[in-house]
Amino acid sequence: MFDSVRHRLVPDQVGRIARSRGLVQLATRPDHHGSWRSAGDTVSLDPTGIASWDPDAPVGQEMVFFGEHLDRDEIIAALHACLLTDDELLAGPTSWRRYGDPFPAWPLHHDH
Repeated sequence: MFDSVRHRLVPDQVGRIARSRGLVQLATRPDHHGSWRSAGDTVSLDPTGIASWDPDAPVGQEMVFFGEHLDRDEIIAALHACLLTDDELLAGPTSWRRYGDPFPAWPLHHDH
């Protein structure tokens, strides 16, 4: 995902993204959903309080992009490149936690 954000979700590839917002799940952090948001060239990926096992948790990703001259197909292709392959998906969370994760660490929250 990190490489797609840095190299594919850029103006010469997808158009000028002014803002984006959504919920994502990182394979390396399968326990919680992340809150994705961007404004201009700044992208934030922060933890949410939504546990992946919560029955009301969204399934998959939900993202919205706003901007000028956006190429829908290129955005979808860039995001698709972020998905696990079938073999990676079948490997499960124990394997996923060992994948490289260049995003900033999320603080751990514990419910009592």
